[in-house]
Amino acid sequence: MANRIKFPKASDLFRFNRKWDLHSHTTFVDGKNSVKEMIEAAENKGLELFAITEHVRSSAIQWWRGYVKEIHEQCRGRKIQVLIGMETNAIGVSGSVDVTEEMWQDAELILGSVHGYYHEEEGWAKIPIGSLSHEKALRYEVEKAIGLCHHPQIHVLAHPCWLFEKYYGEMPESELRMLFRVARETNTAIELNGDYLNNPKRFLNILMDENPTVSFGSNAHSIHEIKNILLDLKEFLS
Repeated sequence: MANRIKFPKASDLFRFNRKWDLHSHTTFVDGKNSVKEMIEAAENKGLELFAITEHVRSSAIQWWRGYVKEIHEQCRGRKIQVLIGMETNAIGVSGSVDVTEEMWQDAELILGSVHGYYHEEEGWAKIPIGSLSHEKALRYEVEKAIGLCHHPQIHVLAHPCWLFEKYYGEMPESELRMLFRVARETNTAIELNGDYLNNPKRFLNILMDENPTVSFGSNAHSIHEIKNILLDLKEFLS
């Protein structure tokens, strides 16, 4: 399905008039509302395309089949198009993720994200954020994000720079440009959500200059957080 989604180029951002939210979560993992409630809310808010993208790793296979079945059942008879998605977490700097073959086959939209830094040489033990220098954290974040872009089955780089910017400040322009160029070359869409950026206007200006494709995702964990991201983005550049 995601291969048939025509993600717009960043330079076409404000000529794009579709109403999408392609990043959300439900009570299957850490959301506050059910699949049914999230789909109904997205439909009531006038969205045309909506994706439920639960956090996964291989152990999620215990609930995965019920998740897929529930989305199929709740989509019947609705005008809104809903995608079965998943949000994968980069483990290694190469973009490796912990997902089963069944999940790859079922998922219609696959997000790749950086949720932490890990010791590759120590059995993938998680590194406490505050223990890393600015330089090391930047290297971990950028290398993992680039690795995800090179992963052949990942469609969207979710909330890029979020982890680094939350703890270390703005990502340097040189690294942002490098990441956007790789995304453009690998045809990986950059997810847009101004809530996760220290300086959304700066981010968007650099993004449009490098011109990769883009996706739109609220990362909603409740019905109240679902939204058309384009409205926020237009405010940032107004």
